[in-house]
Amino acid sequence: MIRSRFPLIAAAASACLLLCSLVATNLSSVASEAESRHDTYGGNRDFPAESTGFFYLREFDGRHFLVTPEGHGYRALGINHFHMMTSQDYDGAIQQIKDWGFNAGCYQGPRWMWNRHPYTKGITLVPTSPYKSDDHFGFRDVFSPEFLVELEETIQQIVEPQSENPFLIGYFWTDIGLWERDRKGESWLSFFQSLPADSEGGKAWTEWKAGNRDADENEFLPLIAREIYSNAHRLIRKYDQNHLIFGDRWHEIDMPEAVVRESLPYVDAIAIQPTSQGYNHEFFEEVFEKYGKPIYIADHVSSFATEEFPVTMGQKAKNPEDFEAYYEKYVTTAFATPYLIGFNKCQYQDQGNPGQMLKQGLIRASGVPYSVVDAIGEANRKALQLAYSNKPIKAGEPTATVSAPKVDERFKVSIGETFNGAFIVSPEISEGGAVAGGTTLTLEAIPSSGYALDSLYSAVSGFRNWTVYRESMSSPWQVTVDQDMEIGASFIED
Repeated sequence: MIRSRFPLIAAAASACLLLCSLVATNLSSVASEAESRHDTYGGNRDFPAESTGFFYLREFDGRHFLVTPEGHGYRALGINHFHMMTSQDYDGAIQQIKDWGFNAGCYQGPRWMWNRHPYTKGITLVPTSPYKSDDHFGFRDVFSPEFLVELEETIQQIVEPQSENPFLIGYFWTDIGLWERDRKGESWLSFFQSLPADSEGGKAWTEWKAGNRDADENEFLPLIAREIYSNAHRLIRKYDQNHLIFGDRWHEIDMPEAVVRESLPYVDAIAIQPTSQGYNHEFFEEVFEKYGKPIYIADHVSSFATEEFPVTMGQKAKNPEDFEAYYEKYVTTAFATPYLIGFNKCQYQDQGNPGQMLKQGLIRASGVPYSVVDAIGEANRKALQLAYSNKPIKAGEPTATVSAPKVDERFKVSIGETFNGAFIVSPEISEGGAVAGGTTLTLEAIPSSGYALDSLYSAVSGFRNWTVYRESMSSPWQVTVDQDMEIGASFIED
């Protein structure tokens, strides 16, 4: 009991203590409720499935999910590049990213993360990532026995120690490796053309060329890919029968179809590092429809300018406030799709010195978080709620069908405010914006002088009235009216 010569102050103090107690109890209750909805690995208990002890893939009502070792649907939302982390407070770092809405770690998979948080692990099959230094970059004669020895040593060293770890989601392969592009004038083709005629690769090239004299030389690339991917799969399965394989982390701008198809028998999903300014819905839809496998965004680079670092890698905004809006739009749009099983943001902590381009994290090099982290956390939680918003049909329940909009239904289509350009809609929308259901609208962008198209978009109200965007980075673009929506265009400086 509080005793005081000032009873009003004492009463106020008692009331304050009571209020604090109630708030603490309420927060504890909320935390417990959140924990009860998710299993040890972050899986959503509303999506029950078989428990196998390891992550695997399955569909719930036509939507693709990972399934946790405890048997619950899961979409992975991770953050990359903990190798820049300066602190050794590993438990604190995991709690920090959990508070920011990340239910997974990174694709480097540092050893300290192995028993703390779900994570993925990268394996470089061939060191063709264009950012590698000259002494670490290189093509390989993938037809030679020496390459197989090197590949097995690499895979065994990484895979065998983690083969029984339930926190490991799966493996990625080479990060944005070169295929049709070159580096300093060297490419896969020039490399094989330069090999001695009596080498395994030299013989493979000569034999192929002799039988395909008039063919595009890029048609030799699938043969290279087949050697790499088939052997990588075989060797991983030699040392690990338990974990998923997501394949190469494809660069959006270097995904030759014939090469990607060579990987399909050996991978469980398509992993991509996107390069488009916004979420390129058209591109991801095409990838999913073409290859028939779910998609994992392995590394999404996005950042904003600061006073100290006006130049940042993957800059998407000039200030923190605009970046918060950008990130929310991107991650919620991505997770609203039925085929996205994972997303990794780049990165945890800043990398770079003043005067250089900053590879921006969510915390500065000093360890102090940026102001955006609370908004990032809110956006991540919103994205995951969108991912889980349509509950699966349980056994015995009738299957719900979604019918096409009736032609006599009319929806309101509004025009978004547009700057630095305009766009044409056909057929023309009548005054009041009422459009018959099922109508296909064609949007054509017209940038002002000095500007280029960022995206054409449609925006609709989704789960809990959150706005869900669909975008196209090319013009013209078509959208079908099936509910009330806003359409528009955004432009950026050319």
